[in-house]
Amino acid sequence: LARISLDLATARNQGSAAAQDAVAAATRFGLGRGSTLYFDMESYSMSDTGFSAATVAFIQSWTTGLGSAGYRSGVYGGVGSMMRDLARAAQQGAGGIPDAIWLAHWNDVQTTRDTYSPQYVPDSLWTGSNRIRQYGGDRSESWGGATINIDPNWVDTPLPGNPVQTDYGTAATGPG
Repeated sequence: LARISLDLATARNQGSAAAQDAVAAATRFGLGRGSTLYFDMESYSMSDTGFSAATVAFIQSWTTGLGSAGYRSGVYGGVGSMMRDLARAAQQGAGGIPDAIWLAHWNDVQTTRDTYSPQYVPDSLWTGSNRIRQYGGDRSESWGGATINIDPNWVDTPLPGNPVQTDYGTAATGPG
């Protein structure tokens, strides 16, 4: 883990460097141009506005760097920090806002909406299949005969690779 500098110019440089690193890794793993690459921004303190400004500056440069290389930008983060700050920036018309979000809010509701605190991530933002939501965490589930510990997600965004039809059985639930 690395810390983002509170100096905005340095934070922007760090975001650009992270984008270059992500593009190199995506190329190595065969994720082509047009794929969405996600930055994992874990929760941070909202008690100092400097944290918010530096984090948004970092993500704006990350997004710009990925876009210049032909990739879509995505960001994973909690609704109480990263998503709240990105939503504010988007509502203010800031540039460099990610194409897609992966918001974390564990209330076991299978939806991409922020149903608990929609004031932080309004439905009017990141529309048109540009959301993933981690709706739970730290649970063991069995898939294909193997039991793994996962944080389940609800996805409404294009994913890279070749989709394979999967039968989730009668216990699966979803919208509608």
